[in-house]
Amino acid sequence: MKTKRSFIQMIVGYMLLSVTIMLLGGWTESWAQKPVVLRWALIESTDSLEMVFFRNYLNEVAKKAGGKIQIQAYPNQSLVKAGRMLESLVQGVCDIAADWSCYTPGALPLSQVMDLPLTFPSTEAATRLAEYLHGKYFANAKEYQNIHLLMFDALDPTIIMSTNKPIRTLQDLKGMELRAHAGQVAFVKALGAVPAAMPITEAYLALNKGICKGIIIPPSDFDAYRLADVINYATMVQLTTAMRWFGINKDVWKSLPEDVQKAFEEGIPATRSASIKSWDLCAERGWKLFNKKGGEIITPSLAESDKFEKVCSPVIENWITEKEAMGLPARAIVKDAVDFLKKYKK
Repeated sequence: MKTKRSFIQMIVGYMLLSVTIMLLGGWTESWAQKPVVLRWALIESTDSLEMVFFRNYLNEVAKKAGGKIQIQAYPNQSLVKAGRMLESLVQGVCDIAADWSCYTPGALPLSQVMDLPLTFPSTEAATRLAEYLHGKYFANAKEYQNIHLLMFDALDPTIIMSTNKPIRTLQDLKGMELRAHAGQVAFVKALGAVPAAMPITEAYLALNKGICKGIIIPPSDFDAYRLADVINYATMVQLTTAMRWFGINKDVWKSLPEDVQKAFEEGIPATRSASIKSWDLCAERGWKLFNKKGGEIITPSLAESDKFEKVCSPVIENWITEKEAMGLPARAIVKDAVDFLKKYKK
């Protein structure tokens, strides 16, 4: 009788153990299938023309990943403020981010080459140059060593816009207050103007109140920041651009399965091309607004354009000297950039 009871207890024990193992196995499998949530910090809205191509890219990556990741967007600086994206990405405040290199020039000294007045002829030229420099310089640069770079894009070329005074010659800029970001300060001074550093979000008010008389900005920003309302003149001197990096936290990247990493990498070429089209579309929309209000487009003569380029040469040389003192390949990267842009200027 005792033997029979022991046998029954043993059978019951095995059954309970089997059920427990099955439950634990099912729980483990369920846990493993939970998607990794990646926090995407944005400056703009996910629906804006400036970001929609990134949104489409990340949605496609999540789809190809087969439920292994989930993208959680934090738009309009709701998680991280502009200019803090790089450090927040490194610190793990967010997992995916993009920001303009000109917002953090001290942290990204080599990237400042894209802020130099190298005479950028088009959005495509600027973006393709950023792509080229990514492969040759930025991918292994110390300034990006703590994040995994996905890609770069660049704005349509900046022009000089003014409120009440038309800029027809270089002399017209002398003493004029121009809104500028950190990467444009030396360039603005070289033009003989007075740089007024402020976030782009404050530019409308400054121009409207006369604190600034002009601004150096791409046409793609006409609409986004309501600048068409306060700008009356646009001088076609396309000397500079701005570059944006797009990356993912390095530890997060290393933790992703190979197939997910592959999904991220495969979508980059198409996304880069989409960014070029998007910025050009933004610029087209901006020009329509500007023309609708009766704004005047000024195209300087070739001789006058040469004067603008000539006064910018010392800015480039000073940048090279400063960055070479930091041990950076400044002269080499400038030469490569200038040579690369030549084929877009033919």
